[in-house]
Amino acid sequence: VALVAEKTPAGIRLLEVVGNPPPGANPEALFGQRNPLRQMLQVLGHPPERSKSPGSGPVLIANLDNAPEWQNNTLLNVFEARSVVGLPLDMGNERYAAVLAIGQRALPAFLEEDRRVFLQLAYQVSVGLQNLQLLNETRRRLQEVNLLLDFSRKLGSLQPGDILTSLVESVKQVLAHAHSGWVGMWDEKELSIVPQSAVGYASAPDILGIRYGLQTQTGEIVDTRVVLPLRVFRTGKAERVAEVDFAKQYHLSADDLLRYRKATSGRLPISVMLAPLRVGENVLGVMFLENFDTPGAFTEEDEALASSFSGQATMALENARLYQASEQRTIQLQALTKVAGTITSSLQRDELIASLLDQMKLILAYDTATLWLRSGDTLTVAATTGFVDKDSRLNLSVAVEDSDLFKTMIQTSEYIAVGDLRNDRRFPSLVEPDYLSWLGIPLIYKSEVIGVIALEKREADYYNAELIQAATTFAGQAAVSLENARLYEESTNRATELDERSQRLALLNRLSSELVASLDTDYIFQLTGQQLRGALSASGVAAVMIDPRKKYILQMEVPMRGDSARTEFALPLALPDLPLFDQLQDSQGIFQTNDASSDAEIKALWGGFLKAREGRSLLVVPLVAGSAMQGWFLIYGKQEQRYSVSEIELARTMCNQAAIAIQNARLFAETRRLTEDLERRVEERTRELRREHQNSQTLLHIITELSTSLDMGLVLNRTLSVL
Repeated sequence: VALVAEKTPAGIRLLEVVGNPPPGANPEALFGQRNPLRQMLQVLGHPPERSKSPGSGPVLIANLDNAPEWQNNTLLNVFEARSVVGLPLDMGNERYAAVLAIGQRALPAFLEEDRRVFLQLAYQVSVGLQNLQLLNETRRRLQEVNLLLDFSRKLGSLQPGDILTSLVESVKQVLAHAHSGWVGMWDEKELSIVPQSAVGYASAPDILGIRYGLQTQTGEIVDTRVVLPLRVFRTGKAERVAEVDFAKQYHLSADDLLRYRKATSGRLPISVMLAPLRVGENVLGVMFLENFDTPGAFTEEDEALASSFSGQATMALENARLYQASEQRTIQLQALTKVAGTITSSLQRDELIASLLDQMKLILAYDTATLWLRSGDTLTVAATTGFVDKDSRLNLSVAVEDSDLFKTMIQTSEYIAVGDLRNDRRFPSLVEPDYLSWLGIPLIYKSEVIGVIALEKREADYYNAELIQAATTFAGQAAVSLENARLYEESTNRATELDERSQRLALLNRLSSELVASLDTDYIFQLTGQQLRGALSASGVAAVMIDPRKKYILQMEVPMRGDSARTEFALPLALPDLPLFDQLQDSQGIFQTNDASSDAEIKALWGGFLKAREGRSLLVVPLVAGSAMQGWFLIYGKQEQRYSVSEIELARTMCNQAAIAIQNARLFAETRRLTEDLERRVEERTRELRREHQNSQTLLHIITELSTSLDMGLVLNRTLSVL
């Protein structure tokens, strides 16, 4: 009879009994007691100093009577041993075996030569066993490689769902003891392992509906050291369980337990094996294989093979993720490039603001969006989308100090992402919010926040790092575009303003030249009225003057009315006393109204002047030269209108020039009148002096005649002749 036993890291066990043992003998029970075979195996594999102890080499007993230590051995006595030969065998990889041959008759004494022969035999058998072991290992490895190659060919898809399905199907096909299995991925939002694909179950959807979370529905914290999927996910190491404690190691809720029993048709697993889906130190999920009829069904080789499959699948998942991320990034970059070209090509600020949020939706999904633009310490809504009442939200303003969110973004120039508004104190609400995710992105230009884009999404934790990066890139481009549009608008406005100023200066120069060249007040009124009407696009212009009696006289009107030839409309025309003119005379100010018909202050002027001319808007500009109030120009239009500051200043300047020209004309007229009066007086005085001179000459002649003659008659005759 020969006994064959093996020593592995798991322990020593009897492999086989060759021959016919005595009736009633139990080799397994006898092997558990002290015997030569067990002693050889116990010594094998120990340090050299211990391996030199008795029993470390071959056991050669030709006659048991000559071996006192084994004469009363139970195993040898049961097998009626008379001689024993034991050979230790080294199979490599810390695996040892030994063969104990038991003879029922004594043998001649063994010589040293016999001992060397048995040692050589043991060595040759050991080498053969090692080669066989290497051959089996090589075959197994090649088979695994073939299986992995086949599995790799199945992983042609870049869809995570297809990869996981191929994984669990391939492993179940290769491992015969795997009756069913599923593979699940970690869900960061749910904080649980969520099965994604399952095979071998009566109802796969029920298995896919089970969750292995860190917290139960009742709020109980799950012990990740006990629950198998969570334990493997936490440690990142594969695990085999020979006999499952279902209630404790699965830890399913009542609903999940019903789903599991429905999926397995009421069966419970006996043994299981789990392998992590791991990339470096990052564990993505778990593969779970179940056996329903055999304890310890899965071997170490099965675990290694399953780990290889899961590693291959994890690499494929990572490649798929990288490909999808690259593809998504490419799409985002293309969209960003297209959007950047669109928004940077627009220099119309209002159009850009109106289209900005629509352009952003091409890059980043949202349910609502609001564009806030900053002016000093205030933010104002410039555009909104997604709101039912979006029109009423426009132009709403909020002080930066009144909002923690805006204040933080402006101070730090950083975005703020809120995964769940319900858990953020900055979003107080008495009702459940419709939108759970919130993202605020500052618009930054030259290190200054010029605005904010606020986005909302119904799903919680929607905006991840990649989406935020895309949004931040868009916000940077939007800020530059908005600022460029503002600068362009400013330059355009300045150019327009300069052009208007140039036109006004040209108008004023032309008017000044013509006014200087004329001293005719009627012409001055007419010219100024025409120029005011053209410059302000008015329907008509009238000049009201103050006469020396402090009465108001309608001096001129442009255009002239067709019925002005009638006596009651002939110019100049006296106007009734008006309170408005009295007030303006004192203040020397300007009066303006966009609806004269409803302005009680000028009711008399409306009824007596404007109504007949269909005037609605009115601008009254004084004619002031120095401190002297001369009158006013009335500029009116048929439509409701308010004149701008620049238009009023232009009208005031033109009226001032007209007032000076009128004053000059009046002064000239007064000077001319005085000159003519002086000339008349001089002429009269000259005539008087000439008469006086003639009289003096006559008297002198008479005196001369009287003095030269004593003849009275002659003197009288000559005097009478002189006279």
